[in-house]
Amino acid sequence: MTTHLTVEKIDTIVRVLDGWDGPLTWNLLIESAAIRLGECPTRQALSEHTRVLKAFQRRKQELKSGRTPLRTGRVEIEKLLERLSRTEAENRRLDSENEDLLDQFRRWAYNAHISGITLEMLNAPLPKVDRRNPK
Repeated sequence: MTTHLTVEKIDTIVRVLDGWDGPLTWNLLIESAAIRLGECPTRQALSEHTRVLKAFQRRKQELKSGRTPLRTGRVEIEKLLERLSRTEAENRRLDSENEDLLDQFRRWAYNAHISGITLEMLNAPLPKVDRRNPK
């Protein structure tokens, strides 16, 4: 059964990918997502979302680079190293997502300029919504 992926579910999935260690396949990600979400998304549903697809590809490439986790023999230190590794992976993913958003903004700014849309028009406040009086 397919599931609708909300922003919260997508966030959960990309955080899973941030901390992924070991072999990574779509089927393994689906199993992990099913456990965390309580629903089983399809590979098509996952790859349809750019954030998930890019996070998957980025993590897969990082895992191929061959960085092996440091083993110290002390559980506390290994847990801290695992947490550090997850945070670093999350930072790399967020940097990439931020760059994608900046590229999108640049494209929108250029297209707005070409279309004659002024900065004042872009910064105009949104209209107020009267939820008591639906039209």
